[in-house]
Amino acid sequence: MGSLSEADDREVMAMRLLVLAIALILLLAPMTVAEAQEPRRTGATVTGRILDASSSAPVAAAEVMIEGTSIRAFSDSVGRYLLGRVPAGPQMLLVSALGYARSRIPLNVPGSGILVQDVQLAVRPLQMEGLIVVADPSSRARGELGTASVVDEQAIANQTAASLQGVLELIPGETLKPPGLDNLQQISLRAVPTSTSVSMTLGEPLAEDLASFGTLIIMDGVPLSNNANLQTLGPRGEVQITTSAGGGIDLRRVPASTIERVEVIRGVPSARYGDLTQGVIVVDTRASVVAPTVAARVDAQLLEGSLVGGRQFGLPHALTANVDLASNQISPGIRDDNAYRVSAQIAHRLAPGGDAAARGESGWSVFDTRVDFYQVYEDNPEDPEVFPGRASWSRDMGLRISERALLPLGDFGSLGITGSLDYTRQRSYRQALLVRGAMPFTDRVDEGRAFGRFIGGEYLSRLWLEGDSWQLYTRVEAAQPTWLLGLDHRARAGVELRREWNSGPGYRFDIEFPPQVTFNGVNGFDRPYSFDAIPGVATTAAYLDDRMRAVLPGAMALELQAGLRLDLLHDGGHWFSGIRDAVLQPRLNA
Repeated sequence: MGSLSEADDREVMAMRLLVLAIALILLLAPMTVAEAQEPRRTGATVTGRILDASSSAPVAAAEVMIEGTSIRAFSDSVGRYLLGRVPAGPQMLLVSALGYARSRIPLNVPGSGILVQDVQLAVRPLQMEGLIVVADPSSRARGELGTASVVDEQAIANQTAASLQGVLELIPGETLKPPGLDNLQQISLRAVPTSTSVSMTLGEPLAEDLASFGTLIIMDGVPLSNNANLQTLGPRGEVQITTSAGGGIDLRRVPASTIERVEVIRGVPSARYGDLTQGVIVVDTRASVVAPTVAARVDAQLLEGSLVGGRQFGLPHALTANVDLASNQISPGIRDDNAYRVSAQIAHRLAPGGDAAARGESGWSVFDTRVDFYQVYEDNPEDPEVFPGRASWSRDMGLRISERALLPLGDFGSLGITGSLDYTRQRSYRQALLVRGAMPFTDRVDEGRAFGRFIGGEYLSRLWLEGDSWQLYTRVEAAQPTWLLGLDHRARAGVELRREWNSGPGYRFDIEFPPQVTFNGVNGFDRPYSFDAIPGVATTAAYLDDRMRAVLPGAMALELQAGLRLDLLHDGGHWFSGIRDAVLQPRLNA
């Protein structure tokens, strides 16, 4: 029985091997037939070296291919390439390499054998369009003799900037930062050296008080003021928020796509400019015929898209529109913080004299009307594993309407009139865990008696800051170029009126969970006063300025700019009230 079983096993094994062999034959047969039916490609081998035309040095990593086919190869470290089975007959050899001009060489390929073809490539380095830097002391700044830098539209187009902050990185001495909308963006051209300890000892103004004037930013002839920004609890607040209050404006509100020209006056500006301690930045946005342009930028953190276009309607009218959208993931993969911006601008220019009138080079009037809108939102959600209970957000939205008119006066020069209304809606929120001992607290804001509450232990403090800041601004300026006593004079005189106020509800919090737990013996705890209870600020300024130029022997010139500015701070919130303070500022540049 055992022998029969072994015979049966051998028979079964043989049958399995036979079935496997038949299956392999059936599987391979179609492939063999297909290969037999497929015509085998024949041809010659094309080889050679890719060399630099000027130095005869080998060119590595050059792409070599036969036009119209999939036959291609790359040159090695000694410039050698090899193309196999090239069809016989006329062929076109294409050679390209980074930094070299592309080459097309006709070939007559034999039916078999080897064809040697060396190729020499002409150098064509990677280049961008050249930027012309003008260092003419008399024209580098419009009407200014102080130390200045000018960034024009061509330089801005080659800068990967998301906001005015990125454009200002082209100014010497500014720190380079990755483009984005993360964190607050401010500029300080000159630091204030006064220390807090010295100021308190000698009775001088504090450094932060002087720095609060900041760097003056003028956009389209109108100052962007931050004086009415009250989004802060001051130095005694324990739950702080990120805010631009007490300094310059947040530069994130100005997208780079709308900027045409930036002039940075690092030296002493003329008497035309006031309310500053750290220089002036003059920004001009687009208001002319612009070819429609759509741009987008995507990187690991920033996603931005912009649309800019301008069209002329007849000779006198030009309408320009700009829309910019940006979203910024501040720390992708680490935190969920994000920020985004929406910005739009419409500009209309009425200039019957064309571009010459817009530059003030003709006898025609010019009228510029602009409407600007922006939103800057930032969210910092809670990270319970790192900072439990801590979270914040901010919502800033602004609208500005401005009008500028340049009126020629014939032999009496010209008259410029500027007016604007600027509104900013600011909403901020911050929460944090606080710990304190049991103490009484009340939200009463005037004298009298009220019920208080005892607050103690650990609690989650929540704070809302709500501000509505306004600025009403107007300026009238007369300019008169003349020749007197052998000097070329460019004199101008002007008057400025400005009123700034905040009509927001102020900061709000639950009386049982206040944002401050430290008692101040003089003022007590912070109270939820409304911002509209704070009187507005009205100022008047008058200035006179003259820029003189004399031509000296030897093709040299001497320039001098002198001026005087008077700033008046009114006692009430309007210009017809009494004068609270006056500052006389002489200015001199040579």
